[in-house]
Amino acid sequence: MRLTQEHLKILKSAYDDEERHFSELIARGKIYLSITSVYVGFITFKFTEIGTVVNDSIFSFALVSMAAASVLVSLILTIMALGMYAYEVPFEIGAAAKAAAGHSSIDEFYEDVIADLAVAAERNSVVNERRAKFLAWSSYFLAAAVCSHLLALIYYVYRQHWK
Repeated sequence: MRLTQEHLKILKSAYDDEERHFSELIARGKIYLSITSVYVGFITFKFTEIGTVVNDSIFSFALVSMAAASVLVSLILTIMALGMYAYEVPFEIGAAAKAAAGHSSIDEFYEDVIADLAVAAERNSVVNERRAKFLAWSSYFLAAAVCSHLLALIYYVYRQHWK
């Protein structure tokens, strides 16, 4: 099978899609990092006040502990997702220029470039999927933290007003 510029365009498009997916995942990860950092800061600065809220109820203590643990797990998962940078470039310009000079025909050059693009797109897809899974789990833990925190607040208000 003869590989053509059309094949190159298709694989370049696949590689560009993975680059776009990468950028979107990093942007989402930065948002999660901001939210969890603010949440951790809130918990840290309000630690003594949180202690008075959960002081006399094991149920409140469990809910607040669950919220704190969930937000910390979410933060760790987000940091891990943002730290995945085993990203593959299709080819370096200098190496491509040397390779082009070493090929006897443009068809051989296209075959090499297409092979490089295919490998890079596949490897980047695997990394992006892994990053997406970490961010998905991070969002689940963040939602669990918010729900636990809200339940603890509702329970606290209930105890204060309807004791």
